[in-house]
Amino acid sequence: MQGCSAVLPRPPCPPKAPDNRLPLQRRHTSSGDHLQTDSLLTAQPLLTGAPDAMLFIVPHQPSEFWMRPALHELNAAPHSIAADRVREAFRRLARSSRLWHLRTTLWRYTTP
Repeated sequence: MQGCSAVLPRPPCPPKAPDNRLPLQRRHTSSGDHLQTDSLLTAQPLLTGAPDAMLFIVPHQPSEFWMRPALHELNAAPHSIAADRVREAFRRLARSSRLWHLRTTLWRYTTP
């Protein structure tokens, strides 16, 4: 049998993914940079002259942040049940419950 002399066309190259890596001098960021602490702190303006305004803002913001993962888990549980992944649904509900407990426990210690 004679070898195939036809050259198959080369498949097109996939598009090059953008280089999302940070430049070398920015690869080692601080935790404040990663968490965008400056943005979070500027989201705490004192809109009133009330002396305890800061004592209201600071505990309420983390409380809102803790609700996000708790609600995420709570909303995902029915999808797990629908996919017949009951153990996963139970873990999600348990995790949501623990997050709500953590939120209320922290609330108890951070409110004036």
